[in-house]
Amino acid sequence: MELSFLVGLVLAIPLAVVANLITPRVQGWIDKRSRRAMQKKSFRLQEEYLRIAQLRSTREGLSEHLLTVLLRVALVGALFGVVTSAVYALGYLFQMQYAFVAAAQVFAILGSLIVLGICTTAFKEHAKVKNFVEYRDFVEKELGEEFLEQAP
Repeated sequence: MELSFLVGLVLAIPLAVVANLITPRVQGWIDKRSRRAMQKKSFRLQEEYLRIAQLRSTREGLSEHLLTVLLRVALVGALFGVVTSAVYALGYLFQMQYAFVAAAQVFAILGSLIVLGICTTAFKEHAKVKNFVEYRDFVEKELGEEFLEQAP
């Protein structure tokens, strides 16, 4: 017999024993993480459903929410515009145009991504309010009928 075969055989047995001892703990850890993730997802869906139901209940509530989103978009756009302009101007002041122009572009892109995130969330919420029956069916499928009976 070869030496590598004997070494493999000698190492395989202890490694198999260790793997069998560790497997239940690893599986328990994975199950615990999965349960926590499911609970967190369920809690977020419950909160979202209550918020969407409240927005749907009054037209003024939805209008106020969308107006708040517009103001938030304007504020973020203005803040990042000011920061971008200031960084760009600093490049001319310190004669380091390329570095500051690159930094200004990064700020402009970051601000645009934040605005896109805010708008995307608002569009999704508006679609859920508009198509509330389908959204309610989805929530009922995910959370069960008991939650909807308790919800306002």
